[in-house]
Amino acid sequence: MRKTGQVTQREVPVGADQQLISATDPKSRITHCNQVFVEISGYTEDELIGEGHNILRHPDMPQEAFRMLWDRVQSGKPWMGLVKNRCKNGDHYWVDAYVMPVWEGDTIVGYESVRIKTEPAMQRRAERLYARLNKGQKPFSSSDYLQASLPFAGVGALLAIMAQQHHINTVLGRMRSVAAEMETATENTSTRIHQVAERVNHQRADTDTVASAVHEMTATIQDAVVAIERSHEEAEAGVEAINQVSARMESILEAVADIERGTDNISTAASEQEVAANEIAESTIRIAEGAEATYEDMNAGAAQVDAIRRQAAEQASLIDRFSR
Repeated sequence: MRKTGQVTQREVPVGADQQLISATDPKSRITHCNQVFVEISGYTEDELIGEGHNILRHPDMPQEAFRMLWDRVQSGKPWMGLVKNRCKNGDHYWVDAYVMPVWEGDTIVGYESVRIKTEPAMQRRAERLYARLNKGQKPFSSSDYLQASLPFAGVGALLAIMAQQHHINTVLGRMRSVAAEMETATENTSTRIHQVAERVNHQRADTDTVASAVHEMTATIQDAVVAIERSHEEAEAGVEAINQVSARMESILEAVADIERGTDNISTAASEQEVAANEIAESTIRIAEGAEATYEDMNAGAAQVDAIRRQAAEQASLIDRFSR
């Protein structure tokens, strides 16, 4: 059993004209619920869809009641009875419920339930019955059971009719939804066909334009081929002239190179002449200095010769004096 939150024992009244409708898959997971169901439960639709229906179970509801419910609906039979459900905030509400299986061929694909406001007398009997069941006691004696079950018969029939009406409305709603989807799909298909036709027309126009352009390009290419053939000889003559100019340019460049090499030789010779001149100048200076020194030596030698001559004259005079 799923554990629920705290309870307040405050009852939320269900209006006489209100119907709480829901649908589940075979595992009792909620797949649909109407706005009245959402408002009275206190949950949002997003909180309910996909959750197990026992999210609404009130702890005062006996397990035996739900066991009987599931035994019947899983065997393909409807179930009807009074149910006390818990709201999200812990309050509760009582409803007369009719639950029926939904078939697709021979397979049960889910369950649908319609709930309406309970009669006060029936609700009081149900409260006593569920209290006895929760205590582990027998629900009724034979006479009590007959007395308690009689008021359920008329309500059960009414709930069965309402459930069948809801089921029919659900099927009709699904058929209308499918028809609307088919109509939308048809409109979309028609729109796409129209768009494709327009694209084909545009493509055809573009193809014609491209064909015309290709034709013009072919003519232009042919003209270009003729012009190229005509200019082939001129191109060959131009190439020959370019080759001659190139040869002349090579001769000029070689002459320039020779001039540059001659300039380099002249520069080298000038440098060598400058070095030789410097050496000659230095030699001249050395010769001049040597000549000056030689002149000085010659003067000194002449003076010495004069002195020797004088001495020789003096000696000859002495010899001559002594010879007498």
